[in-house]
Amino acid sequence: VDVYRVALDVDADAWRAERDSKGVSVDEATCKKVLTIDMLRDVDAKTFFSALEEALDPRIRGIATNMATAENDEGNFMAATAEAAEVAEEAAFDALSDLRSNLGDLKKGDQVKLTLETDGAVTVEAGTTDDLSASTVFQR
Repeated sequence: VDVYRVALDVDADAWRAERDSKGVSVDEATCKKVLTIDMLRDVDAKTFFSALEEALDPRIRGIATNMATAENDEGNFMAATAEAAEVAEEAAFDALSDLRSNLGDLKKGDQVKLTLETDGAVTVEAGTTDDLSASTVFQR
């Protein structure tokens, strides 16, 4: 049963430039990205967020772990980076909690858009395609 359709829009030229110069994948690139989820049927908020958290939780924890275990050019562990990773992880989970408390049930035809800007800011918009309400929820 189809519940939603997902699309990822990426600044292709910016990503290609990063890929060619730094060898990064599209998910590692710092270019602007927009993830759009189109609802194909009605879904209550609890079910939507349960699925969203199931998908995002391991990714957030993985990103934080990678940040926390970063080493400098000399191979030394960077304590400041580890502290920043913990703060970033907490902010991401707080943002999901805030989003959960502000978003109600989703109806067929609604959209949820997550926009990752080049500065790391993430904006979440949700609602009908004609009336999306926006809120900046967390930073990279």
